[in-house]
Amino acid sequence: MTRIPRCLVIDTDIARSAGGLDAQDMRSKDCREFLIGVQETKHKVVSTKTIREEWHKHQSRFTRTWLVSMVAQKKVCWLDDVADDVLRRKVDSLDEDIREELLEKKQLIEDVLKKDLNNRQTMLGKLQNIEEVLHSVEGKRDAMFKDIHLIEAALQADRIVISMDETVRGYFREVTQKVVELRQIAWVNPCKSEETALEWLQDGAELERERLLGYRTEESDS
Repeated sequence: MTRIPRCLVIDTDIARSAGGLDAQDMRSKDCREFLIGVQETKHKVVSTKTIREEWHKHQSRFTRTWLVSMVAQKKVCWLDDVADDVLRRKVDSLDEDIREELLEKKQLIEDVLKKDLNNRQTMLGKLQNIEEVLHSVEGKRDAMFKDIHLIEAALQADRIVISMDETVRGYFREVTQKVVELRQIAWVNPCKSEETALEWLQDGAELERERLLGYRTEESDS
């Protein structure tokens, strides 16, 4: 069966971690082996302006040599304008009601603190709790925005992201009910042995449903 070459969006954390043949760190080895796997198959790597800039700053020596070879083999998917304003607005508006409510409560407590010194410790405790929740909510949004260019590129390519970042993967997965574009994005971590990323790559890098951000374990029971 003829396998269709896939255009893979590879995160900078892979490009940075991939070590040479003498690398001992397991992550370095896994990233290197995965890149070699891409090189030895017909798959391609996606390149956008943002990805190129990040790779230029952080890529390892091995990755630099690997990329030169990929360009020479014409195995690079060059994408120009991948920015998706609709997607960005959806992510930016996530939990907007919660943020507004927390900011209002924060302002009310700050106003009370200016006038009432009797309950200062209690009010300061409440203020701290609100700020912690607000920081968590805004932190998730900021983390998703930091890597949203990977999603944008994947949507313009073959909907595959290769990354070690399990934190932001979890954030994106959490919001697939509200941001439907994310549901059909496959996210693969070559450093998780249970994901058998190299075998998946060699078998054609199919969009297996278990790898999709929108996949839920309960689906397998239905």
